[in-house]
Amino acid sequence: MLGAIAGDIIGSPYEGRPIKTTDFPLFGKGCSITDDSVLTIATAEALIGNKEFSHHYKRYAKRYPDAGYGGMFIRWAASEKSSPYNSYGNGSAMRVSPVGWFAQSAEEALELAHQSASVTHNHPEGIKGAQAVALSIWLAREKASASDISRSITERFGYDLSQPITQIRDTYGFDVTCQGCVPQAIRCAIEATSYEEAVRLAVSLGGDADTQACIAGSIAEARFGLPAKLAKTAKTYLDAPLLSVATSFNKRYVDSRVWSWSKLVPPFFQNRRNAALAQAVEDRHLDRAATLLSKGADPNHRSQPWNWPIICSAHDNPEMLDLLITSGADIDASEGNKHYTPLMLAVRNHQLPAVGYLLKAGADRSLQSFAGLMALDYAIDEGNGSITSLLIEHESDPGVLRHALDFCERREINDNQTHALLQKRISTFSVN
Repeated sequence: MLGAIAGDIIGSPYEGRPIKTTDFPLFGKGCSITDDSVLTIATAEALIGNKEFSHHYKRYAKRYPDAGYGGMFIRWAASEKSSPYNSYGNGSAMRVSPVGWFAQSAEEALELAHQSASVTHNHPEGIKGAQAVALSIWLAREKASASDISRSITERFGYDLSQPITQIRDTYGFDVTCQGCVPQAIRCAIEATSYEEAVRLAVSLGGDADTQACIAGSIAEARFGLPAKLAKTAKTYLDAPLLSVATSFNKRYVDSRVWSWSKLVPPFFQNRRNAALAQAVEDRHLDRAATLLSKGADPNHRSQPWNWPIICSAHDNPEMLDLLITSGADIDASEGNKHYTPLMLAVRNHQLPAVGYLLKAGADRSLQSFAGLMALDYAIDEGNGSITSLLIEHESDPGVLRHALDFCERREINDNQTHALLQKRISTFSVN
């Protein structure tokens, strides 16, 4: 959550004074917290206390009246009524980041984001913007790659996240709508390779700088962690009550969950060699991984606290999978939380070449995840015809095929082609 606050502070001098460069001082002259930070902390307190979001938003608006709220929000906060005002402004997205850390599942993140937004921003675009940011944070927490986050957000919300910031920047202007602000901010976070780069990219858009840096910073914190120096500086801008809530929320929900290799390596990897191998696989550095394996790195090592096998990080990289498996990695190793195997992960992320390799290498197709689903079930659920056909073609266990048919019936999936392929494949076993 401090990633959102730091982004807000860093971007604050450039709201209404746009710049089109990433070369500017962090925490420079004119920096301050704005309504983005105030309402982000209000969201955090509402989640901690399990109270209505509207109650906290009104209370914080009265306590910090000069934070720079929008006109409609000011009138809403001053009113005795709490009816929403159908806004699709980016205010719903700027304050939602605590939800991404608090939620225990993607579904909960989406529901809580809806609740936090709809007390004011009940327009579909206002709700969509909040949900997209919360889900991006949750996915980053779950170690989703940038491409996975981009695909998930695009498929669910229709945001186009494909255009690089260098192409967006020249023609982009000030836009406070969710649909004109949130996709660009998310793109900054998934394009960047560090927290600082994400925030600098957001400010360089020359738009609603504090809010876009707040949103990009909130997602980047989940992807990379927030550098200690930036976190320490950001805290100096908060008064005692704000700092107390932010610190309490961070200790309870962020510090124990943030994905940061620099924090995980010392306490959770047995030795530097295994840590370096995990990082090399994550970064897709095949030669470095090969060197580390030749020097004794364990291809079956698991990172904590997620009990995440190194091979699962290679689910989208056939060459890396081959290196790890030929070096002794368990092809069916499953991560400890949801029991996804590399094959399931490759299927869920539409990685056809990796799926093909894993099938040829002998991956067990009958293993089930925490939800009782097999790789073929996930392929059908994802609607990926090519992968579904490939899995059916390679399947030699009629029980797996019948399980997939049952899955289609339970989920009411009316895909005639898939049904026909399953029935045809099952019939070959009946004849034999």
